[in-house]
Amino acid sequence: MIHRGLYGRDRLALDILCCDPEPTLVKYVKDDWLPSQTVIKTLVCASAFENTLALKNSAQNKP
Repeated sequence: MIHRGLYGRDRLALDILCCDPEPTLVKYVKDDWLPSQTVIKTLVCASAFENTLALKNSAQNKP
């Protein structure tokens, strides 16, 4: 689970919570909170973001 906070006055927060994949939690992840594919390609280790996107896509494709 990834959380980004914009608190004003140049105060930012980025929380990355690593846990077993839990489809019920991914509904809280907003697309604009995640980096673009362009940014992901520049990251040394993008697995947290890639796994989140894959889980989100999987949850959205279920009936």
